[in-house]
Amino acid sequence: MIHLEDTRHISDVIETKSTDWDYEKEWRLVFWDHVNEGLQIGHESIKEVILGCRISHDNRKAILDACRQYVPHAKVLQAIKKDRQFGLEFRSISK
Repeated sequence: MIHLEDTRHISDVIETKSTDWDYEKEWRLVFWDHVNEGLQIGHESIKEVILGCRISHDNRKAILDACRQYVPHAKVLQAIKKDRQFGLEFRSISK
């Protein structure tokens, strides 16, 4: 259990990822002491957007609207829980 006041192990939690998810090629950007600071990247840098399996209807709509407007070239996938095993499958969806 990690208490919010105890920050010694937060980096370990944020930086740890199971090897089962290696295929994702995920990048994690962590900024300490930079609350609400934006990071600007070019639209062309976004190649794929994955919607989580528990995304709300409103958030899904907002993200799809943003994808249509700003990154029409990006592939959009919906994460779906697998029925009989641990894991997710990803289905391509249209914007």
